[in-house]
Amino acid sequence: MKIKYLTDSKKDIPKVIDWLYEQWGGNYEYGRNVWKKRINNRLEKKTVPTTFVALIDGEAVATASLIKHDMDTRKDLTPWLADVFVKKDYRKRGIASSLVKRVITEAEEIGFSKIYLYSREAEGLYKKLGWKLIERTNYYGDEVPIMVYKIN
Repeated sequence: MKIKYLTDSKKDIPKVIDWLYEQWGGNYEYGRNVWKKRINNRLEKKTVPTTFVALIDGEAVATASLIKHDMDTRKDLTPWLADVFVKKDYRKRGIASSLVKRVITEAEEIGFSKIYLYSREAEGLYKKLGWKLIERTNYYGDEVPIMVYKIN
């Protein structure tokens, strides 16, 4: 498996947009164009925001991003791990964990000492990777954990 900046695998941009739209597009009435704009704004390196893609035998199978804010109610926290997605046939292989570690490394290289996330589905995974719960909050009708990873 290789993890690349999405900007270095531009042919996979439409695929990443489709994944994120299909996974989370309906939750907040985000249209495909919202995801297209977001991803196209994350095509830089060594900065926030940026997006990574995991490739197996040259095929994109997963993605994750480092963004400034992932909750409009918690703009005091930055940066955030966001949009971690692994294609169904490739789950349970450690790909998400590798992407999370890559995003943490990126945040550290940029100069951050902490990184945040919220998750509706994978709190257990993040706990195993060393993330700590800082609070639970209602976000768009769901009770979600906000977690932090202290880099140094």
